[in-house]
Amino acid sequence: MSSLGGPENSQFNLTQYIDDWQGDWGAKNPVNQQTPGVKGETGFAVVQSDGSFNPQYSISPVQGQAWNYGATAGNTALAIGGWTNSQPPSGGLWQVLQPTDPSSPQASLSPAAQNLINNICNNVGSNSPQGENYQTVTLDYESFASTKPGQIANVNAFVQELSTRLGQLDPPVKLEMAISPLSTNQQYFTLSAVTPYVSTFQVMNYDYAVGNANVADNASVSQTISTLKDLVSEGVPESKISVGVPFYGRQFEVAKGLTQAEVEQQLQSGRLQVTGSQSPITDDDILNTIGDWNAPQSPWINVQDGESPPGQFYYNSDTGTIISAMNPKELESLATAIKENFPGVNQAFGYEGYGDQKAQMVQQMIQDFNG
Repeated sequence: MSSLGGPENSQFNLTQYIDDWQGDWGAKNPVNQQTPGVKGETGFAVVQSDGSFNPQYSISPVQGQAWNYGATAGNTALAIGGWTNSQPPSGGLWQVLQPTDPSSPQASLSPAAQNLINNICNNVGSNSPQGENYQTVTLDYESFASTKPGQIANVNAFVQELSTRLGQLDPPVKLEMAISPLSTNQQYFTLSAVTPYVSTFQVMNYDYAVGNANVADNASVSQTISTLKDLVSEGVPESKISVGVPFYGRQFEVAKGLTQAEVEQQLQSGRLQVTGSQSPITDDDILNTIGDWNAPQSPWINVQDGESPPGQFYYNSDTGTIISAMNPKELESLATAIKENFPGVNQAFGYEGYGDQKAQMVQQMIQDFNG
């Protein structure tokens, strides 16, 4: 078997993150326990403003609330933060990472930030709670509001100190960082300052279409490649990049009664206007709606956006609904593009979704990236 990165016969390191608040996906399809080379995330800690963890979503698994499906894989991660927890003004992680003096360009970690570092170190590696084995910490800090130098310096200092402390544990624990593909990353940390301290950047190559006035691909292959090129040009080694793949799409309300040619022309020109709501939709729900990825049931039709490789969409002229989806064809295109452009990238992770289709997409990821 050829491989992506590493010596011949090595395996692409597929990280299967279980993001399932319904608590049933792991029971249905424990892919991360059945598939070699797949590791699972077992803990998610919502941070309070004093640096403590929210007991409701504590690292000690709570039935239906915590991600404990990958514990038997022996290579698991503790995630800190999350989108809501990172947002001002009420997000606990956002509050913890605010400097004591935001007007100063110098870092000034608060007592809450020091408390959070201590709490993390006291609950990972050999200090993990009973039944857990957290070998990695993933810092999921996604706030785009930190534009003041003191705030940027503070996030840099937090990453540096947390990584240093984790490296002093016996055995050492790695620090990963989940980052948006947008250039706004530079608003809340300095890439060159944190790269030496981060083992892997989990690049969230999805939600490109959120909030757009016009329909766009939820997980564009061309935009993903552009994002990775930007990271590499900024000095991030390819070996530290993990490519995010969403197991969900987005559906948009658009004009009714359009022909395939009209839809594709407007997609290609970036002028297919969103006339109503837009929302995420899981791969299982997409298939329940359209019937088949390659031969959607009428009145659904498969349309493409003209990108190279093309983004995949499904349009219903009766309801004026269009869905952007990372279907099997686009997933294969992504794997091919990664191999051609970034031979040193050998990590990927699947995000969101649940059910049978997610399990099948995980299996295809393994085949595409290792094939």
